[in-house]
Amino acid sequence: MSEIIFEKKMPQGKFTVYNDKPELESLIHVHQVHSPDIIQFTGEDLSSQQVDGIYALNKNLNENIHFAIKTADCIPAVFIGHKGIAIIHAGWAGVRDKILIHPDLHKIEPYFCFFGPSIHLNSFEVQEDFYQHFPMGPNYHRIDDRLCFDLQTEATQQIKQTFTDIQVEDCGICTYESSQNNSYRRDKTKRRNWNIFSL
Repeated sequence: MSEIIFEKKMPQGKFTVYNDKPELESLIHVHQVHSPDIIQFTGEDLSSQQVDGIYALNKNLNENIHFAIKTADCIPAVFIGHKGIAIIHAGWAGVRDKILIHPDLHKIEPYFCFFGPSIHLNSFEVQEDFYQHFPMGPNYHRIDDRLCFDLQTEATQQIKQTFTDIQVEDCGICTYESSQNNSYRRDKTKRRNWNIFSL
């Protein structure tokens, strides 16, 4: 039985995080593969599509549709735009490959982005070879002799450099530190947080 572990009202809808798959009709989700790809929703089932984000134009939205992204440390990002919405799964590989600034996101003209619960700086320890993914990046920090990476700041910088005047918010909850959230890094769980955007 899934439980709500986070909720936030936002422009045009509501963002809700469940600790397992919720019982909701018209639940639109994809088969996530840590890719840099997103797909447009035009009314069809997308569960077999191997991509990591969904966007929809206003003409294909209604209050009975729930868009879902599954995470267990990666960033669930919701974009609200003048012409539509998007919800994206962005781990370090997705951020590296620029999924959060995918060209198709320009179609929704985003003005607001929200990050749900994800692993944060103090818990995201990386090894020296991680430098190859974000070379010369400013978001590495030494914490108690550990090399850590600030994924949220890296993601925010990319988004703000691409979309002018966009507002980016992070909920501030670390999945590794919060026992309510599923965290793969913490306990290798196969369970996922279901991040839902509903109109």
